[in-house]
Amino acid sequence: MDVMRSYSPLFFAAVPFMALAQTPPANLPSPLTQDLIRDRQERLLQEQQQRLQELQQLPGRTVEAPAEAPPSDERCFAIEQIEISGA
Repeated sequence: MDVMRSYSPLFFAAVPFMALAQTPPANLPSPLTQDLIRDRQERLLQEQQQRLQELQQLPGRTVEAPAEAPPSDERCFAIEQIEISGA
């Protein structure tokens, strides 16, 4: 029993710290707050997608595929044979 008496003040001094260690920090959002944030983000995403669809359906200039680019240097040609004289 003497061992128990020597440890009891230490135990009682540590209990409040153990209780604090198990409580979540106050800066973390609650599950309700997380749900509200998620709902708001989903609503904003839907609004942005709707705006994008409306813009894509507007009449106007369409994007055409670019025509083939002309060769950058027309002086190039294939060499089929080389003759060396005076060698």
